Amino acid sequence: MKKIILHCVINGKDMSISIEPDATLVHVLREELHMTGTKIGCGSGDCGACTVLVDGISVNSCIFPAIQAEGCHILTIEGVEADPRLARVQKAFVDYGAVQCGFCSPGMILSVIRLLSRNPHPTDEEIRRGISGNLCRCTGYQAIVNAVRSLTDPSPDMSIRKTRIEDLPIVLDIYSYARNFMAERGNPKQWGATNWPPAELIREDIRCGKSYVCLNDSDQVIGVFYYEYGEEIEPTYRKIEEGDWGDSGPYGVVHRMAGNGSQKGIGRFCIQWAYQQCGHLRVDTHPDNTVMQSLLDKEGFQKRGIIHVVEDNDPRYAYEKL
Repeated sequence: MKKIILHCVINGKDMSISIEPDATLVHVLREELHMTGTKIGCGSGDCGACTVLVDGISVNSCIFPAIQAEGCHILTIEGVEADPRLARVQKAFVDYGAVQCGFCSPGMILSVIRLLSRNPHPTDEEIRRGISGNLCRCTGYQAIVNAVRSLTDPSPDMSIRKTRIEDLPIVLDIYSYARNFMAERGNPKQWGATNWPPAELIREDIRCGKSYVCLNDSDQVIGVFYYEYGEEIEPTYRKIEEGDWGDSGPYGVVHRMAGNGSQKGIGRFCIQWAYQQCGHLRVDTHPDNTVMQSLLDKEGFQKRGIIHVVEDNDPRYAYEKL
């Protein structure tokens, strides 16, 4: 059979490729151009592993005739990696544990890029519909939904710095607000029973350089937390019940995190900042603190077991993100 010339743009580059008239797009990408990031799974257009974008539309390249791509713009996973605006999707998949064996990931990521290009703020249900053509046998999909959700939330204009002693009155006001907030949401015991944390402890955190504040775009203090990184830095984490930690190496820890409620996403921003510092973060929270548990779940943390703290007799759920 006489070959023909296919003219198209692949990952931003003009291409003229000699192909068989009946060649599929995945064959051309993998065999002719050696772009092996696009996978072949079922070969019948059912699993989505071969997904690429043709003029912004998701196609199953294993059944898509290459000749139909004449004059089209094609985006593959190799093009995603080369574009920082798109590579953030890949990073989110890694950060949220949405990649395990990795076979489905190239097609899944392309489907997510198409979804977000058409709907920058999808609901969880819309995310699930957007990736419904891509099968994953490893992750159970929730980690993928969490990764995509992290890309849809507006990026707050916030920053982190170490707490200064002159911040102490504002910090104490934030903790007072947090105690009331928790009590109103069914968690009066975690900090309210002992008026936690005491001012003396906060002063010590500041003196040791382990207290941090979150600032808004006007440099006003709107949140506070304790952060430390190292080997075995939290004595209460050395004994864990009903489970075990996922890694015994150095880790970061966040304690005493609170916001003043002035804007959305303060806790999420602080947690993300802490994780970015260390890549291995541990956090604990009270069983009644469902708000914190929900945040940690959304941020890709794994519940590891039960630990006990010194300030009271209530157990704490132990969470970890690697």
